[in-house]
Amino acid sequence: MPAPLKPSFIETIHHDIYETINPRTTLANKARGKTILITGAGRGIGRAAAIAFAHAGADRLILTARTASQLDATANEVKAVSNEVEIMKIQTDMTNESQIDTLFRAIQAIDRYDEENIIRTTEYNQQHYDMIDISLDLFNCHHQYCLSW
Repeated sequence: MPAPLKPSFIETIHHDIYETINPRTTLANKARGKTILITGAGRGIGRAAAIAFAHAGADRLILTARTASQLDATANEVKAVSNEVEIMKIQTDMTNESQIDTLFRAIQAIDRYDEENIIRTTEYNQQHYDMIDISLDLFNCHHQYCLSW
């Protein structure tokens, strides 16, 4: 397993998705026909989530990562699982406000854009927020919950 980038507060990087968010089991029916935004899709849980959502039958995956090479590698793994899923790769540093803004503008520009078919970005204290309408502060505070809806 590659060492995490320094500095990192994470002692262990997990490469397998855990069952409570595994679309192959509990979320399969919710993923079918949806567009899923996955931040950090270049490695670890993000990459595992992209592959799992492809297995679950998502229509479109919007993958974000800091590096294009990681996005390409994840996209290739997803395509090996399902040729039917549409993949949108957007190189994004989720700590950079202008890049997050560019990401949201790209999502809004998707043809067939339908807010109800985009997975909600945050779930916190049983509250749901529309991805496009949340404030940047709220997004920054809770973006790690991007797979919940």
